[in-house]
Amino acid sequence: MLWVQKYQHTQRSKYIWGAVLLFAMASLTLEIFYLVPVFVLLIAFYYRYALNYDKSVFRRTVLYFVLPQAILLGIYFIALKLTYKHLHPHKIEINQTLTDYLSKLPKYLFHILFLGRYFSFETKKAVYSLFESMWVLVAVYALLASVFVYVAVQFRKISYEGKAMFLFFAFSIITICFVIPLSFPDASLLIFYDRYTYFADPFLYLLIVLLIARLVKNRYLLIALFCVYFDLNLYFLITVNTYWIQSDVINTKLLRNFPNQTDKTVLLLDIPENMNGAPMIGAQPDGMFKIMREIYTDTVEKNTIYDVVSYNMATDYGGAHVKVLNDSMVRVSLNHGGNWWWYEGHGAQSYETADYKVNMINVGYFYDLTLKHPADRYLLLFSVGDKWKKVDWDKKNVSQD
Repeated sequence: MLWVQKYQHTQRSKYIWGAVLLFAMASLTLEIFYLVPVFVLLIAFYYRYALNYDKSVFRRTVLYFVLPQAILLGIYFIALKLTYKHLHPHKIEINQTLTDYLSKLPKYLFHILFLGRYFSFETKKAVYSLFESMWVLVAVYALLASVFVYVAVQFRKISYEGKAMFLFFAFSIITICFVIPLSFPDASLLIFYDRYTYFADPFLYLLIVLLIARLVKNRYLLIALFCVYFDLNLYFLITVNTYWIQSDVINTKLLRNFPNQTDKTVLLLDIPENMNGAPMIGAQPDGMFKIMREIYTDTVEKNTIYDVVSYNMATDYGGAHVKVLNDSMVRVSLNHGGNWWWYEGHGAQSYETADYKVNMINVGYFYDLTLKHPADRYLLLFSVGDKWKKVDWDKKNVSQD
């Protein structure tokens, strides 16, 4: 995009070849490159109709930049189809209603403009519910349509500054719409999916800077606003990094201080899925804990180790407690309310394997596990904080924590 901008001023061919080469390399990265031809076309329109650049420059920009990128994008999709036999970019959530799709635009704006993901769970739920209201959605999209209609009608009368703001506004809306098919982050998680705002962030923040600079003329007030916003972001950055540090410490201790018994089948009853959204180990059918232990501790585990379920970890002393119900069944309950059982990256459900059966009675609190073979063939472990604890089958109907 920078080379396209430079080309508007110099028309040097090196920018054409550089842009084509860079876009070809970008086609091997994240799907954000799908939008580059759209961005380039908007830049071409901006210079032609907002800044009144020569018509021949506009034609050459379309011919030498937009067209090659469109051709490379077509080749990419053909190659994807021939190689993988299907076209499913990234993780698209299929079972969504129209309200789900439409509500994501204001939700993302809430996250970006007002640091929405750092609000309390209750506040986020209330804001999300508000944006899922039909009348609020009608108002939001009516306002959005009004902006585009106003710019279209008054385009020649709008200042250069206003036209630049509209360009960044268009970039922002396009990038947010691009991630709308993806799952929106759960209100209880701080970090999951926050990267999806990265696409829109540069354009939206430039728009905010231009808007504030136009409205606020006092230099000292501008500096004060910047300092307040900077300090808020710094505070939340430290908060998020603290969760990453805590989660890493717990992960390391659980992986290294693992009381394995190689003659038994091991069932891990509560593996941390995340620390307030900071990804940890998680529970997967192929045994994520075993894979991570072998990679990070250079240890080969020869016995079977199951990830039974995982959970949202809110504090570094979170975990579960266990009650032995009979000779083949245990009940596993979370120590703190407001958490959630996970399995395979989603809310946990009842399932069974060749060695045990999980009956997920309350996905936010407890489940029952039934063994399919004698208990002495198993080692059942549950975690509390960064420590593993062994289930004692001799202690029945009492809480083990």
